[in-house]
Amino acid sequence: MGDHIVDEEGPWVPASPPPARNANWLRYVAAGILLVAIYVTVSIVPLPLSNPPGNEETLEDLPPLALHSHVNLTITVRGESRLVPARIGIAVDLWNDHSLDSYGIPGIAPLHTHTASGRIHIESSIVRDYMLREFFAIWGEPLGPDRLLDATAGPGEEIIMVVDGAERTLDPGLGLQDEMIVRIILR
Repeated sequence: MGDHIVDEEGPWVPASPPPARNANWLRYVAAGILLVAIYVTVSIVPLPLSNPPGNEETLEDLPPLALHSHVNLTITVRGESRLVPARIGIAVDLWNDHSLDSYGIPGIAPLHTHTASGRIHIESSIVRDYMLREFFAIWGEPLGPDRLLDATAGPGEEIIMVVDGAERTLDPGLGLQDEMIVRIILR
């Protein structure tokens, strides 16, 4: 008779059709939603501090800020904008001079960046004048009459600065003031 089995009730018909190739799509969608939920949870929920139990710091334990200001810094070398990286004075590889550490928040230098916008945050437990050279020292990058980052001024070139719109000779001892705009240019 071939392909069909015949019994007293008639030809045999399977109870359900064979599964379609994409019948597991619902499992894939559920797995994707689960992965997104895990990613969002891990990204948003703060990780526990590494302090041993009973030794947690709270905001009340941190030294109060006596000085909180910001300076905007841009750097141009031979017409090319240079990045002022995020996390200077926070990330280990971008925190080279620790001489001012006692004036900052624990784990953060008093002169630091959060983003790569060139905005320097001055957050200090004491009121004092902070200088441009101190920021470059924390960053671990050279700043001098003939050196700017990885560049050396050649014959006929100069390094100048523009502070709040006024051009002047490079001064690494420039005192940083709140909302000051500093452009350093090798031209």
